[in-house]
Amino acid sequence: MHFSWQRFHQFIISLGLIIILLIESLGFFKVKENSQEESELIVNNNDNIDNAKTFKVAIKGAVTNPGLYEAENETVINDLLTEAVLNNDAYLDNINLSKKVSPEMTIYVFTKNEFSNLNNNDMDICYINSFDMSKCLKAGYSLIVTDKFKIENENNSLININKATINELVTLPGIGEAKAKAIISYRENYGLFKSIEDLKKVKGIGDTIFDNIKNYIAI
Repeated sequence: MHFSWQRFHQFIISLGLIIILLIESLGFFKVKENSQEESELIVNNNDNIDNAKTFKVAIKGAVTNPGLYEAENETVINDLLTEAVLNNDAYLDNINLSKKVSPEMTIYVFTKNEFSNLNNNDMDICYINSFDMSKCLKAGYSLIVTDKFKIENENNSLININKATINELVTLPGIGEAKAKAIISYRENYGLFKSIEDLKKVKGIGDTIFDNIKNYIAI
């Protein structure tokens, strides 16, 4: 058989091209594998971010399925009560169903009979620093936050009830515009408060509301 240098040269070139293609193919699969791993990492990170936005809300009272429910920042009370399934005698007139839930919140649904025997207040949330909800329930609160309320004001300081304006007073938990006006009216008619406990002399401010704000006020 006659040896041909031309054919041998072509064979070497073809073999080289095949090797180059194999190397590039292996590199492509490696890049693809890395890309998939990066995509999975991004998905996992997004899952962690989403999980960080969820929290638990307790639902008790006149519902078929009381217990802990998972909620998100945009979840409203009606969403969770629908899951919990309301009893036929559930009383909802004291609950803002479109209100967003918050971490450490308990939603207690009164029966109509229960609520009719209570001294109801005109505020919707009771803030407490323990797990004892008895005072809140006796006062007719359905929304209870078992977490210390943080007042947001420029100096993060105590509110002076003898000098505070309406805008300052309404930053206190449980104090709406009506109660803020009542506090100012009391000051004008009866003089300055001699102690923070004197605030309970203002109509509409009972023990529960006072307990919620006593750590945030001064004279």
